[in-house]
Amino acid sequence: MIVYIVATALTCLLVWFGERQERKWPWRICAALPLMIVSAIRWDVGTDFYHTYYPASLAFECIKGGALPDQIDKAFAPLMRRLGCAEFNTPMKLYGNFVSSVKCLGPGYRSVMEVAWWFGGGIRTHMAIFAILTGILVFVAIYRQSKWPTLAAFLYVTTSNYFLSLNIVRQYFAVAIGLVAVEFVRDRKPIPFFACIAVAAIFHPSAIVLLPLYFVGRIELRFRWCALLILAAAAAAPFAAPTAVWVLETLGMHRYAGYFQSEYRTEGFEWMFFAVNAAFMVFGGWYWARAKKVSPYFIIWYNMTVIGTLFLSLSG
Repeated sequence: MIVYIVATALTCLLVWFGERQERKWPWRICAALPLMIVSAIRWDVGTDFYHTYYPASLAFECIKGGALPDQIDKAFAPLMRRLGCAEFNTPMKLYGNFVSSVKCLGPGYRSVMEVAWWFGGGIRTHMAIFAILTGILVFVAIYRQSKWPTLAAFLYVTTSNYFLSLNIVRQYFAVAIGLVAVEFVRDRKPIPFFACIAVAAIFHPSAIVLLPLYFVGRIELRFRWCALLILAAAAAAPFAAPTAVWVLETLGMHRYAGYFQSEYRTEGFEWMFFAVNAAFMVFGGWYWARAKKVSPYFIIWYNMTVIGTLFLSLSG
């Protein structure tokens, strides 16, 4: 944790100092580096690293190497204690499971794996590529859209967004593309906005949930109506999972529908994330009239916060 605290402090200090200089761009680059470097060199952070990205990368390298039995055994035998189970009780069976995972990673992610493999790199290389690309996009969004970039950089970490980017690598890269696309909502440029979402969906199909943002972002949602909407959603929470399964299956996303009947299903309510979003929604509602005059992005971001709080109210 000390590493994250130091990196966050350095980033915020460099952002704060750089915004007071005449030539801002060198400082802006330097400010993004601490968090990007930590993200690039991290290992075994989050559930997805050892359960998705690392073994999928090994499977990809085995495929490229001709899928030789000795190569597969050398790659997957050390993972048996951690990932093996009754169904996947040999290195070859475990390898076969993650061959399927490679196919589910999406063409965008696989293309980055191809590039990393071409240059002789593996998991560390393509994780570093995503750390750099995600960091660039997030900080571009911060500098172009925020009135207080130091506070925005601080909140990027303290609201757990940075830590999410270390775990859900593909999905957060799609999120980062979506952050930049917010600018096209403000400027009412549908073609570049929908192009951004299309690119994001190549890396993670969940990016399609951002499509309505182009239209919802222009509606002025007042706090009292938003609060009633959240309460109504919380009351309807028992019906959320069956409805989500039906929607996902209708869209052909059966893999994600399966989460609702898997080990990932939990009965607990996401109190911390809900509290963070609800706090921003409440305070945003308090200075709503003033803030929308100061920032052309405020209405868009406020509506996104409301939608996020709405989904979190269904987390149970």
